[in-house]
Amino acid sequence: MDTLLAEAAELLAATTNLNVTYTYDQEKNDRGTDGHLTITNGQQKYTWGVELKKRLLRQVLAKLTLVKTVLHDEKALIIAPYINEKLAELCREMQVDYLDLAGNAHLNNPPIYIDIRGRKPPP
Repeated sequence: MDTLLAEAAELLAATTNLNVTYTYDQEKNDRGTDGHLTITNGQQKYTWGVELKKRLLRQVLAKLTLVKTVLHDEKALIIAPYINEKLAELCREMQVDYLDLAGNAHLNNPPIYIDIRGRKPPP
């Protein structure tokens, strides 16, 4: 799963030209996340608690809203190989940020706002 985080971070950096770093936790940390993704913009750092999923299902999103509640001041970010448009829309409605390996992304941590939609995974 750490390769999923690495690939997603590299893709986001390449797509946006932003400085993107990440940390992967071998075991769930005390906040229940798999790691962190950070975007550095000048002197400011914007960090998300990352939840890695091999496949995103609608049922998982309910758990993610709970994770968001536990994170309090930290933004939640789900990363999966592919997030279809219906699930992406649901994520946006639930204010859960997401990133996938097709290049779709929604990250809203003002002043950082990234919204990339409609990309399909390679055949």
